[in-house]
Amino acid sequence: MLLQRKDVLVKQSIHFHWRFAQRDACLNMPTVECLLNLQSQMTEFEASAEPLQDWLNSTEVRVQESSARLHDLPAKKQELSKLQVL
Repeated sequence: MLLQRKDVLVKQSIHFHWRFAQRDACLNMPTVECLLNLQSQMTEFEASAEPLQDWLNSTEVRVQESSARLHDLPAKKQELSKLQVL
């Protein structure tokens, strides 16, 4: 759940900066050209964010799986060492 919140915050931050930059760039372009440019850049952004989302999802699954099967302190310490490498 924590990873999902961080993921949302990262995406919101990136999207905010992207929109701000695009608004400034569009002031100097014709409307149709601006819209086509924005559409192209949004497609590129979504494609570039997909690997990050996949990594976050797989990391969250691994963390949940590891915490579900640990019942003693030595096993938890060993698993923590493994997860810190991620």
